[in-house]
Amino acid sequence: MATFDQGLVRISVPLISREESCVFTLKPISSTVGDFLDALKAEDRGIETAGIYTEAGERVAASTPIHSVLNREFDLRVNDKKVDIEGLEGFQLKLNSDVDDRLDEVKRLIAQLYTTLNITDHQTCQEQLLLTQLESLRSEMVPLEAQKADLAAKSHNKTKKLTWMGLGLMGIQFGFLARLTWWEYSWDVMEPVTYFVTYGTIVGMYAYYCVTQQEYEFSKIYNRQFLKTFYVSAKKKTFDVEAYNKLCDDIKQVESDLLRLQDPLQKNLPLSQPK
Repeated sequence: MATFDQGLVRISVPLISREESCVFTLKPISSTVGDFLDALKAEDRGIETAGIYTEAGERVAASTPIHSVLNREFDLRVNDKKVDIEGLEGFQLKLNSDVDDRLDEVKRLIAQLYTTLNITDHQTCQEQLLLTQLESLRSEMVPLEAQKADLAAKSHNKTKKLTWMGLGLMGIQFGFLARLTWWEYSWDVMEPVTYFVTYGTIVGMYAYYCVTQQEYEFSKIYNRQFLKTFYVSAKKKTFDVEAYNKLCDDIKQVESDLLRLQDPLQKNLPLSQPK
């Protein structure tokens, strides 16, 4: 009688020396034909020869896994006598299904273990590589940051001077028109002049929009003038703005990759709980 219980194969074999059957417990995956025959000889000292044969009469090697024998028809011969084992047909159907399931489970666990170990090593190597790359990029950025800060400070100063100069010109214009209105001429004479001055200012604002495609706002004008002054100064000082911007983009990309790599979900670690 052959049964499959709790992942183990139990085979009941009648012994030759004694009129009784003995149950042998085998592991379906790791046990071999030799293990089964050795256990049979150890149990019954009257057994001189024992072997398992195929239907074609070929002897099965002792190193053959036991499950590859049990899932098909075979003959057990003890002292050149055939020993019948009952219940093999129904047992073979159940064994094939259970062994396949266990093999699939073992393969899945091995694949998961291999993936976890290798991904951890890979993540560590990638993290070290990104840290080294980030350190190198930041070292290249240090002199450029100092040069850029100096150019930015000078550009801000020049832009502020231009804004105060514009305020001064507007004050001079106001005083000049007031002088002509109350001292040189009358309001009747200066009214059309101030109208055309105002209209000319509006035309200038609309021309600014046509050229820059931006609304005439003082903050935007300031930023535009600052950038213009900055790029002119950078060109004179041979400061490569494109290289600086590319270096900034590279640092942001490396930092983003590093944060994503250090994410607990990427490392299969539990999320830190808030205190």
